[in-house]
Amino acid sequence: AGLTQTGELELRVHRNQSLVRSYRAESDELLLEGDVGSAGDRVKLNVHARESSAALQYAVSVEGSGDRSAFEARIPLGDLVAEPDVAHRAARAEERGEGITWDFSLVGERGRRRLTLAEAAPESTWALDRREVSVRRTRFGNLTVVERSFRPVVRSVEWSAAGHLTLSGSFHAPGGDYELVLRERRGGSHAVPLRCDAEA
Repeated sequence: AGLTQTGELELRVHRNQSLVRSYRAESDELLLEGDVGSAGDRVKLNVHARESSAALQYAVSVEGSGDRSAFEARIPLGDLVAEPDVAHRAARAEERGEGITWDFSLVGERGRRRLTLAEAAPESTWALDRREVSVRRTRFGNLTVVERSFRPVVRSVEWSAAGHLTLSGSFHAPGGDYELVLRERRGGSHAVPLRCDAEA
């Protein structure tokens, strides 16, 4: 379920979903494991970049048969930034502070099925070659991977009695000296040191 751009509630009913139950990064690959669902037999994994013509396809290892069969797929993480069309769009996306978003589908005899991410599977972010790779769940529950430059994520905001503002969160960039820059809408800025705790 989710809200449309007009504020209406949209419901999608799926039967025998193609589902990712777990994933992990192994060396330079992303390993996906889950259920084939209603995609059918002889499936392949399709990975498509949003707002781009770039599409990648990978072999899928399947165990069992029918709607209860399980699959395993490996995606070289370097492929997600190696496509020329993606590299060109990435340069423009970085100027706007965005990243490259990839959607995942199983393609089989019964057509294309978007891969959903199991509710029990957590979202996560890690560093790869001075870039940030995030596994995310869309509002409809679908699996998506975002590759982008490092960015801090604010998880809490607190005002002290003395009037000091404290922002806390996560930042996966390599160690170093960083600053948090506050910019006024009408111009002007103020920079303060960004303290990183590797154990946090």
